[in-house]
Amino acid sequence: MSDSKTAGIMKDEEAGVSNADTQPGMAVVSGDEYVQHDAPKRRAHICCGCCCDTRKAVIVVNIISLCFGALGVMSVSMLANAKATSKYDDDAVQSALDDVDGVKIGLTLGALVLGMICSGVALFGAAKFNKIAIAIAGLWYVFEVVRSLAFRDPAGAFLAAGFCYPHAVFYYELKNGIMTPEKYPNEKVCCECCG
Repeated sequence: MSDSKTAGIMKDEEAGVSNADTQPGMAVVSGDEYVQHDAPKRRAHICCGCCCDTRKAVIVVNIISLCFGALGVMSVSMLANAKATSKYDDDAVQSALDDVDGVKIGLTLGALVLGMICSGVALFGAAKFNKIAIAIAGLWYVFEVVRSLAFRDPAGAFLAAGFCYPHAVFYYELKNGIMTPEKYPNEKVCCECCG
């Protein structure tokens, strides 16, 4: 080696840079001040495998549940009003109204309102990452599954089970520290149609 090349290598070694690092097109970094860390990997569950994270799914299903509840309250209220104020000429309608008594209407309205309250609690729980609120709403949907099966309503049971699913997974993620307000920016996912 010539003295100029040896001097160049010695300068590089003194600066903490190897000869391999001085090749054209290669970045020269001395020390650990430029350590690049990979972004943390997502650990959260994606609802239905393709839709969104479970926090957003909880928000969506509870908004839908609130709408169903409001429609149910209006329908039952109109039914109670029709039974109290009108007599129908149609025997089938009058027979159906006669079968509905005040206790059934009261219990139905009570269940609808309680379901709406649980949906509101779940919206609060999803917004604030609150395990207890999510558990309350999840247990409400378990009750709805059992009630629907007891009344031989498989469609209602299927719907309630589908609404229970994001609550159960979101509760699991909250309990295990996967979903927290600090980690949520890395864990959030939304379907392609929302951007």
